[in-house]
Amino acid sequence: IEYATAGHPIGWIQWFTVSIPLCFVLDAIIWLWLIYCFDLPASAESAAVAHAIDRGKTELESFSVLQNFIMSVSIGVVGLWCASGSTEHFTGQMGVLGIVPFVIFFGSGVLSKEDLNNFLWSVVLLAMGGLLLGEAVKTSGLLDVIAEKIASFIEANDLSLWVALVIFDAMILFCTTFVSHTVGAIV
Repeated sequence: IEYATAGHPIGWIQWFTVSIPLCFVLDAIIWLWLIYCFDLPASAESAAVAHAIDRGKTELESFSVLQNFIMSVSIGVVGLWCASGSTEHFTGQMGVLGIVPFVIFFGSGVLSKEDLNNFLWSVVLLAMGGLLLGEAVKTSGLLDVIAEKIASFIEANDLSLWVALVIFDAMILFCTTFVSHTVGAIV
């Protein structure tokens, strides 16, 4: 997609402009397919309403203050990610914005020390290390050098599109065997 925009990266707003309507359409198609494939109850009630009635609740519960706070912070962070193109000069990369809910939730007591200890830190470190390694490959110019070597090899040997695809697939398979898939996706 980025190549189609003549080298201009797509921002969050442009991504949401396409992806959200597409998701609504696909959700409607899947919903209709599920109705067609499965025998649903004759009543017009949803499963959530039936479950609430079974629990003895006849009215839908409103969000608590804590739930509203969590929703506000989450929506705020997504908004910051959407505006990251114009705020990048003082927030840095989008990954820095991921610290915002972390600090707010732990600082306000929504999450406790036990929650912090229960995090899968190995996964967090693997992802962040992968992002760091991918950024290092891009900013050092190594990625450009590798791309130029591959392009010159393909041109010098007059390889077809399919052979070039097989070469790239083999390189990706080789690289992601030894490094995380996060790095492979970035590179």
